[in-house]
Amino acid sequence: MAKDFIMLSSETYPIFVQQTKAALLAAQLWKHASTQVSPPKQTTPAKDVEQRELRIYDENEEQALGIILERLDAANARLVDGKTAFEAWTTLSTTHVTKTANRQYQLYQELANTRQQPNEALPAYLQQMQEAADCLSASLATGTKADDIISMLTTFLTISNLKSTEENESFKLNLSVAGKVDSATIAKSFRTEQTHRDVAAHTKEAGLAIRLGHHREEDQRQAPLPVLTDRNEEQCKCQAQQQQPKGASASKATTAEPSDEDESETVSMASSTPPLSPNSSANVDWITDSGATSSMTPHRHWI
Repeated sequence: MAKDFIMLSSETYPIFVQQTKAALLAAQLWKHASTQVSPPKQTTPAKDVEQRELRIYDENEEQALGIILERLDAANARLVDGKTAFEAWTTLSTTHVTKTANRQYQLYQELANTRQQPNEALPAYLQQMQEAADCLSASLATGTKADDIISMLTTFLTISNLKSTEENESFKLNLSVAGKVDSATIAKSFRTEQTHRDVAAHTKEAGLAIRLGHHREEDQRQAPLPVLTDRNEEQCKCQAQQQQPKGASASKATTAEPSDEDESETVSMASSTPPLSPNSSANVDWITDSGATSSMTPHRHWI
């Protein structure tokens, strides 16, 4: 099954060329599709070196043709059946090339991406550049003005010089599929794309803010209660006592702790009262003072 299968047509041909050429360049087989590569000469009898070169040529030719065929639908595969890699590439170009802005953009890309190959002679590299330029020139409509050409090149450079990101690569691919790469269409596409990106960024930021708010609420609900140490407990008691009314505090203090005068009176009475001996024969009776009240302390009298 084709890796990057495309239902090839005049509209999708630029995408096919871009992807297939990239694959051929990566495999160092682009020369077999772009130029007519002749097989190495053989002598009789053939030498080992010549046989090895022929074997390498056949392998490269088959690999180049395979890269082209794996991206073709059945109809286009039948169109190039039995052809070499170069013949198949030329046939597809002749069949699907039209003089549209999309095609011109594709040819401009070919011109801009033409590079000297390893060990390629300078005249051969110059010839490739000239051929790419001729193809771009032939795609222009008759009577095209210089201003139109400059506008076209400016549009193409604007697209080609986009920063290489996943977002921009997808955008460039959509522009190629659109089939109309001119200044007016590109200007509108750029504005629309930026609007979509701004909306997506705003939506993403709003979603993050909502999620962060939920996390904070969960953290607050799950926060552990403070553990009171002995020192913290004493501080809490002191604060509670300070917050009580003055009357209640004074009453509590008076009830809880006796004054110095009460303590001295108690000690004096205890010291002035002789202790009773358990063996004492004296008669002891309690006599209540006639003038005593409920608030007075009864006294003991010896009889």
